[in-house]
Amino acid sequence: MKLNTQAFPYPVLTNDEGAAADYDDSAFQCNFEFDAEVQEDGNYSANYSFLLSNDEIEALIESGHANYAIDLSCSDTLKRQIIVLNSSGKLTVNAMELYGKVEFTPIIVVKKQVKDFTSVDLNEEFDDLKFDLSVGDIIAMDDTHVKYFEFNNQSFDSLVKIRVSKDLDKFEYTVEPTMNFIYITMGSEIHKLYKELQNSKYKSVLGMSLFKDVVFIAIQDLIENEEAETQQWARSFKNKIAEFGFEVPEEADFNQVNLLAQKFVREIGVEKLFKDLKLGG
Repeated sequence: MKLNTQAFPYPVLTNDEGAAADYDDSAFQCNFEFDAEVQEDGNYSANYSFLLSNDEIEALIESGHANYAIDLSCSDTLKRQIIVLNSSGKLTVNAMELYGKVEFTPIIVVKKQVKDFTSVDLNEEFDDLKFDLSVGDIIAMDDTHVKYFEFNNQSFDSLVKIRVSKDLDKFEYTVEPTMNFIYITMGSEIHKLYKELQNSKYKSVLGMSLFKDVVFIAIQDLIENEEAETQQWARSFKNKIAEFGFEVPEEADFNQVNLLAQKFVREIGVEKLFKDLKLGG
């Protein structure tokens, strides 16, 4: 897939051939080696190498008047970014800002104003015309590379992160939804207790307290925050809700949200503790 270059009032070096091409024998392309998966820190990388065979455009790059770049576009998250690059290296992006179809279009973009640009390789239809190029003009473009970022199968648990803060009282904790993760920030002593309970038969206590609070805050944020559905954790959480057959309340009524949160953690919380204490009849 290519971007439309027909409306540009200056020549653009593309992979078009014949009469449709602005250049006769010049070439521009970018080779990618994309990572197989997103890294644990949420970054996604690709090794790249630009190839250019046009002396005049190359001279613009060498003089600092133009740059190699990637036009990154993600319609699902409305992210659009021009990433300036060297001729080769590693491109790294934050995958948590991306979802669904993501387009990587290699381009050469003007960095400084250029007067009277021309090239000996221009199609004869341009005759002896010269062109003034403005900052931001795209003067070369390769085919778009498409990658898909699907996090629907990423577990909600993996998007909840624990951290310790000296600013909190040692027995306090907070729950904070962000764009990518839900963070549980703990005081020093409650963090010790959390680690101890994680490895004990009383882990169910966490389900009844800490985990329920996390789910409560997540549900509340889905209801009250209009931008919540664009957040990484929220997409996974909504899938979890649908999987369980639950419905999010239309209003953030405390008791309704609390009852739904209890349902989420019942199996790993109160039901497990009830069995562990052998209270069944």
